[in-house]
Amino acid sequence: VDCIETVDQNLFILFFNIHHILLDGKGLENFISSLNEAIPSYQSENCVIMPARSTSDIIKSCDYFQQLASIASEYEYTPHNSLEIFSDSACLPQELQLMLTSFAAKNQLSLFNLLLVAYAIFEIQLSNRRSTLVLYPLDRRAASSGELGCAVNSVILPFSLNPQDTFSDCLRDHQQKLEVLKQIAAIDLLDVLEYTDLTSNVTNFAQSIMAHVPALNGVEATTLPQLSNSPYGIKYNVVNQHIYFRFDCYQDVFTDTIRNSFLLRFFKFLDKLLTQPQCKLQKISLLMDDHEQKQLLYDFNETFYEYPRDATILDLFEDVVANYPENISVSAADGQLSYQELLIKSQSCAAQLQASGVCPGDFVAVLSSRSTNYYVMVLAVLYSGAAFIPLDISYPKERVLGILEDSSAFLLTNNEHNYPDLVKRIVTTASKDEKLCFVKSVSTPESPTCLIYTSGSTGKPKGVILTQRNIINFCSWYSKERSLTAGEHYAEYASFGFDAGAIMGTFPALLSGSSIYVVPEEIRLDLNAIKDFIIDNQIVGCFFATLIAEQFTENFTLQGVRFIECGGEKLKKYTPQSFDFYNGYGPTECTVYSTQYKVTQEQTNIPIGSPLMNYSCYVVNKYLQAVPLGVVGELLIGGDGVGLGYLNQPELTAEKFIANPFQSEEEKRRGYNHRVYKTGDLVRWLPDGNLEYIGRNDFQVKVRGYRIELGEIENRLQLIHGIKDACVNTAYDVNGAVFLCAYYTGMQYSAQELTETLGRQLASYMIPDHFIYLEKLPLTINGKVDHRALPAPYLTKFGSEYIAPQSEEERLICTEFANVLGLDLVGVKDDFYRLGGNSIKTVWLVSKLQANFKINVADVFKYKTPRGLAKNISFVKGNLKQKLALIKNGYERGEKIVSLNPEQQLRQHTYAAQVATRDSSPANYQMKPIQHVLLTGATGYLGCNLLYQLLNTTNYRVIALVRATSEINAWQRVQAKYQFYFDSDLTLYKDRLNVYAADLEVSDLTLPPELYRHLQSKTDSILHSAALVKHYGEYDEFYRANVQASINLLEFAKNSRGKDFHYVSTYSVLQDGHIPGYASYFCDESVDGSIFTERSNVYVQTKYEGEVVTRDYRQFGITTNIYRVGNLSIISFNGRNQENIEENGFFTRVKAMLNIGAISSETATVEMSPVDITALGIIKLFDKQELSNQMYHVYSPYLVDLSIIFAQDPSLMITKLSINEFIDNLLNKLNLSTYQEQ
Repeated sequence: VDCIETVDQNLFILFFNIHHILLDGKGLENFISSLNEAIPSYQSENCVIMPARSTSDIIKSCDYFQQLASIASEYEYTPHNSLEIFSDSACLPQELQLMLTSFAAKNQLSLFNLLLVAYAIFEIQLSNRRSTLVLYPLDRRAASSGELGCAVNSVILPFSLNPQDTFSDCLRDHQQKLEVLKQIAAIDLLDVLEYTDLTSNVTNFAQSIMAHVPALNGVEATTLPQLSNSPYGIKYNVVNQHIYFRFDCYQDVFTDTIRNSFLLRFFKFLDKLLTQPQCKLQKISLLMDDHEQKQLLYDFNETFYEYPRDATILDLFEDVVANYPENISVSAADGQLSYQELLIKSQSCAAQLQASGVCPGDFVAVLSSRSTNYYVMVLAVLYSGAAFIPLDISYPKERVLGILEDSSAFLLTNNEHNYPDLVKRIVTTASKDEKLCFVKSVSTPESPTCLIYTSGSTGKPKGVILTQRNIINFCSWYSKERSLTAGEHYAEYASFGFDAGAIMGTFPALLSGSSIYVVPEEIRLDLNAIKDFIIDNQIVGCFFATLIAEQFTENFTLQGVRFIECGGEKLKKYTPQSFDFYNGYGPTECTVYSTQYKVTQEQTNIPIGSPLMNYSCYVVNKYLQAVPLGVVGELLIGGDGVGLGYLNQPELTAEKFIANPFQSEEEKRRGYNHRVYKTGDLVRWLPDGNLEYIGRNDFQVKVRGYRIELGEIENRLQLIHGIKDACVNTAYDVNGAVFLCAYYTGMQYSAQELTETLGRQLASYMIPDHFIYLEKLPLTINGKVDHRALPAPYLTKFGSEYIAPQSEEERLICTEFANVLGLDLVGVKDDFYRLGGNSIKTVWLVSKLQANFKINVADVFKYKTPRGLAKNISFVKGNLKQKLALIKNGYERGEKIVSLNPEQQLRQHTYAAQVATRDSSPANYQMKPIQHVLLTGATGYLGCNLLYQLLNTTNYRVIALVRATSEINAWQRVQAKYQFYFDSDLTLYKDRLNVYAADLEVSDLTLPPELYRHLQSKTDSILHSAALVKHYGEYDEFYRANVQASINLLEFAKNSRGKDFHYVSTYSVLQDGHIPGYASYFCDESVDGSIFTERSNVYVQTKYEGEVVTRDYRQFGITTNIYRVGNLSIISFNGRNQENIEENGFFTRVKAMLNIGAISSETATVEMSPVDITALGIIKLFDKQELSNQMYHVYSPYLVDLSIIFAQDPSLMITKLSINEFIDNLLNKLNLSTYQEQ
């Protein structure tokens, strides 16, 4: 007894604080009984205290523990942050108690076991699971024992429900389990929790005096709330022939509605079980009465509204044209169109489609840049009677081809050159025939109008079919809700391949006489530029992807804007503004939005809102029963927004689009709301009729606003050669942004290799941010992937060796890199995108850095590293003696392992086997549509040989860019080199060769703007051979020549005709530096070089950085190849050496050995490639369609040991030494002035 408080001489209040090891519930009853007997006579009873028991040896019953572990492996933890406990108590109604006791007696069950089974079923239904785990207390006392102490042991009882189970079935199953409990009664609960990894998530049901403590000598007692090993629990006790229940839970586990009604709802549910024991449990509802059902199914869905249900899009559009012919319909970077102009152009384009064979009912894919042309093409498709498929211009070619194949669609585009193999199905807007006659096709409200492809779990995108009525219903709501007015300006931000752009960004404005202002692609990630765009164009409303909207509203206040809306993923933060801010939600299958919430204040979980007009929303359990207010369930969406289904996937359509089980009689009479779509989204109703989004019930996620099936990425990964198993998870960074992490087994690849491979097949937003190689995937006891056991991605730097910032600018940028990416440490040479950055995170970074820097998104994409951004790049030469000492130490370490380790041997043997079995017969490759080739480096050794091969083995016209003072000087320089190497006059090719003076290190190449654009329009392919090839110097100089020049050419290639780029690199990127943990290694074309560290050679380092840049630009639709060449030696057919031989690194090394008079095999074993054959190899590769986006090693496979050759010639006076002797000799001679310059 902790304290005794005297109220008066006849009344005392006793507070008992008793450790559980001394008294359990039964012991407490005995204690109070003894105390009641003792108080009147003031006599104390002798109590027998039961000794604390020791943990018995665990004897695991295999079946029991297998079932337990199976449920535990998929058991979701019920989170709670609050330590406040809610408690409620109630007495079971007398009528229900009589029914309960009668049922128990009739079925020969104890009251406890009957209530336990009923509660387990209730808990499963309430949590919307298929199984649950309940703590089951066992009393080890003899029936008549009055022993005190802790004699109770809790075991975990598993409950699982099948859809066809009845209450009677569950009772029979429970009786069988009780026999098992006798075998495991001695197993300690903590051991079981540890074995199943359940920690504290088992629900608690017990008969306990703590539910209702009997009076102490006539004085009522009150118990304090208590929870043990569970976030919530229920207890009962029988006192004076009444059954009392008590419910305890942490305050934030359930909503107020569920907490307050928990016991009453359980009583109602128990009543249904007892009166219908043979009824299937899937038909027994958790709803308490008809009033609750009416509220959830009908009151919250009173959304009926009249709209032009039987009209078509073109009917409404032509009404607008008639009323507002001169209003601006669309404004984009390529100009503006009035409504009248848009009508004329779209009908003209429709005539082209019809002439090309497009018929009503066909599908036509629309591929266009963000221009007025897109809107012309969409309307043209509708005028032809077909349905349009919106495609984003950034989609990989493989994804576009897959969509075209699945839909058997025509492709309508303004650039046929990207898809020459589909020429029979392509219609271009470039060619026009004014004589074509347009015939308007008749559509109905139920006609397929739009086919939008979303991610599919099988690895294949699935096409969602939407009708005229779907779109018109949405537009009618949108126009009314946003008060769209003719002549007002609305910004179109979303991607055309996304329903927010293809539908919401297109039709509501066009059907109301408003003006669409298309946000240019180049500013879509630049918040400042977007702000200026909105101000300059007097925009009154705009949709943003959620993360962009959060950033935009946080940073800018715009008085002229009436509304901003967002959607695509969960809205996490809100900044109050002068304009209205809307959070929209909806799957593509239900036409953009299905619900909307007007946000007015910051909330922990911002709702997704209530149904739009003519939409209905139902929250159901797995048996399609409506769940109570506040209970999480799957969202079903009905109404006029529900699409027709999936193209060519009838089974999936039947699974996801089902008959509406809640259609009212009035709706049946009107023929409305007869189908619902199963979203797979978990939500719950709030008391005000809004919905709160909780998560997904499958492996579909939202990343940057795009819906992604993780299975599609997993399937693509498993198709990569050598990968055995793969799974993809989502994770969150410190800013709460979701990112993708892929895990795989089998053959190990670099992240860059996997990114490039997947990038050819998947949209950019589907590429995982992290790739983690595992020996094997962790599995649950059921053999499924255990997602909880997968290692978290290590969020720290994983680029090159850490280099600390040296200036204040670098320190600031490094800090913000770390903050945005959620890393501990970032060095000045760490690449933002290789550390996990993406386009959205770029926006965050720029918004943070703009406080101290004049910076935009393009700068981050261009420079990538803190040092590059700070423009403080420098190269610091190390001491030559120290470098030689390090080299010697490296060789000494390497002597311990002179051969490849087993892993590298396997890699080498696998590669050799692939080469040996490769078909050596000439391949019938498809040629690229090349006419003009832009060549750089034509005055260099390799570049001039490339020019020779182009002029002598192809018919291509060549544009050569050369550093020179004038056009004449440029020609003279190339002519001189050509004459030197080939004894030939270049004027013989003047009709096929144009030479221009240019500086590649300058962004515009120092070309006049007109010439720059002209060359872009002509260039089909770029061969970039120019480089600074000396091996020592300042890093900044090399960066400009080898990296910045490549960036400038790649920027040129973005808008060139062919968007085809070829980068000449060096095999030295795989030789300079080392791979940590390997003394020797084998590298083939699949090695991207990122695993090498400590590159000491500035030339090699910058050539490698040029490779990285070249690969990065594939994201902009440029096809790029990289050619790593070896030691370029003589021209094979005439024996000519490089003219400026002194600048050749290999020649310099040989000359130094001759001067020193010493040589070793390690320093003199070299590969030597004839330069003309190397150039020919590149020319044979670069123009083949099937050989794009590849890495090629173009050099001789044979090595030559020059030490053997040199040592055999006495006239050279050179001694062959071991490597250690050679370095010692060199170190000694470095002290002699005669050798200082050698």
